[in-house]
Order: sequence, then C-alpha cells, then structure tokens
Amino acid sequence: MKTKVAHFTTLHPPFDSRIFMKECVSLAKAGYEISLVVPHSESLVREGVKIVALPKTTSRLKKLFITAWQGFFAIMKLNVKIIHIHDPELIRFAPLFWLLGKKVIFDSHEYVSRQIESKPLGPPFLRKTFGFLYSCAEQFYILFCSRVIVTETEQILSKRKQAVIRNYPILSLPQIKLTDQTGKITRFIYCGGLTEIRGIYECIEAISEIEDATLTLIGAWDFEEYRQKCVSSKGWKQVTEVGHLPATEVYQHYVNSHVGLAILYPEKNYLNSTPVKVFEYLACGLPVIMSNFPYWEKTFVEGCYFVTPSNKQEMISAMKQLQSESLRLESGKRGNVWVKENCSWENEARTLVQLYNEISK
Repeated sequence: MKTKVAHFTTLHPPFDSRIFMKECVSLAKAGYEISLVVPHSESLVREGVKIVALPKTTSRLKKLFITAWQGFFAIMKLNVKIIHIHDPELIRFAPLFWLLGKKVIFDSHEYVSRQIESKPLGPPFLRKTFGFLYSCAEQFYILFCSRVIVTETEQILSKRKQAVIRNYPILSLPQIKLTDQTGKITRFIYCGGLTEIRGIYECIEAISEIEDATLTLIGAWDFEEYRQKCVSSKGWKQVTEVGHLPATEVYQHYVNSHVGLAILYPEKNYLNSTPVKVFEYLACGLPVIMSNFPYWEKTFVEGCYFVTPSNKQEMISAMKQLQSESLRLESGKRGNVWVKENCSWENEARTLVQLYNEISK
C-alpha cells in the first residue's frame, strides 16, 4: 500500500516550480500517494498528483485565518501519514498534526527571520524584533516536526532534524537547451519578484545605455508605486513585462534570451543565498550578470559576471561585454556544463525520497 502524503500551502500557486513540479511529482514517481492541498479553481489530478482545491482569495488575512483552517480540515479527510508544510504561517498547525499522530515536515523555502529584517516593516530595530520573535516561535513549532527542510547550508533551524534540499533546476525538462546566441538584438532577462531590493530599477536604467538591447521582466510587482518609478525610467521603452508565469513557460522565455540578470541589493537575506533563477539561467545556456556578494562569487564559478549593485557603470560595462556573440556562447556553455555536473534537481530528488523513506518507516 502506498504511503499517503499531503503537501499544504495557501500562499503558493498550485503548480509552483518547487512544490508541485519538483517535490510532489518526484515523490509521486517514487511511489508515494501525493495530495497537494492548495487554493485553486478546481480539484484534479496532474502528473500523478491529486490537487485538492481550497477556495481562492486575494486577502492575506483570509488565507491566514480562513483558508488555512479549510486546508487543515481537508487534510484530515485525506487520512494521510505525512504532512509537508510549505508556508511559515502554517507551521502553527504542527502541534495539532502531531497530536493526531501525523508526521510533519516543515519546508522553509526562505530564511524567514532574515527575510523579515529585509522587508519594509518600519525602522531596523522593529524589523529585528519581528525577526527574533518569529525565530522563537519557529523553534517552538519545530519541536513537533519530524524533519525540517532548508534550501541553503547557511540556514540552520535544527541540527538534528534538518535536511538541505537545494532548489536546483530540473535538467530533464525538454525546454532546457542551449540558446541561439545569434541576432543583432541582445535580449536580457530577469525572473523573480519585482521589488526595489532586487535591483529592477537599476537594470532598467542600465539597459537605457545599451544599444540594440531589450529587457524582459517575468514576475509580479509588490508595489505599484515602485512600478511607476520603473516606468518613468528612460530605459522602459526597451522593457517587456510578462507577469507571473508557470515554470514551463518561464523556461521558454529563458531559451529565447541571451543574458540573465540577478542584481540584488546586499540585504542580509540575500548575502548567503543561492538564487534558483541563476541555476535556471545557466541550465538554459545563459551567461549571468549578478551581484558581487563574496558567497556568490565563491559559489557560482562558471558563466557569471559580478558587478556592484549600486554601480551603474559596472553593470553597463558587463552588459556591453556580453553583447559579444562569441563571449556569450563560450560563457553560456561553460555555465551549462557546470550546472549539469553539479546542480541538478534530479540529485536533490534522491535526497528528498530518502528522507521520506526514513520517515515513513
């Protein structure tokens, strides 16, 4: 008999890259009976994963106090053995699931306490206080979890229960192939949250100084005020907004581009992170221009060009350098080979399945 598992999120989309495409599908292929409890328009089965639809809402408060409890009762009806929680807001259910005899896995997609310190929540001392309080609550709830999954070796939540499962790209996807580096127009691309601390405005300002170049933005804006600031830049006429896309469609944009961008500010949450977008760029054969954080320079050893986020001229220089077709091709191939040899989801999936096998016993 297959072990029944429920993945639980109220914040992520139903076909999220990490939750659905990587974790749920990999576990279903490994022989687990997987349900994904998530807000969606309908319940269905896709790629061996049962989508259990919760009511959709745009209200964060409703998700926190209503949708979350709807998900809790939906999971109780499924009679599962393992519950895999993906949102920090949902870890509060860990004691209840534990009392009901369930095994709980908490999947910390981000270093949340540090992320709180980087958010515009008031003065620094207030952000640090919120981050500390969340960290204390998180440590309490982890007591009721069988395992804790993190994506970075730098993130330590539980020395005894922790497993590192990195958010590497799925190299077996048919969309991943080396890009065509020919053509007069150099196509730059950024994918991720469109926020100030991710350097979107700086990228747009820099592209305005580059002839025969375009910039594609994939993702959602957190604040309309910041979007209007970006729209007012003289480089906006070279920008194409795409919005939020499913992962398979994102990859198609990657392979139609030439250079990936990851110009993040040196916020505490980012300095020791390994952004999945960079692995995806490299897997699609794109050289990458990214922030010159020491940890990033040490980690991303092939196909990457490092610049100071606040230095517009450094960014412009790197962009102009990568307008060279031969350099793009050479850098892209080196980065592609490095990712294939060292950074594939296929290897991480084996770690995930092994973790589940240990818990299910």
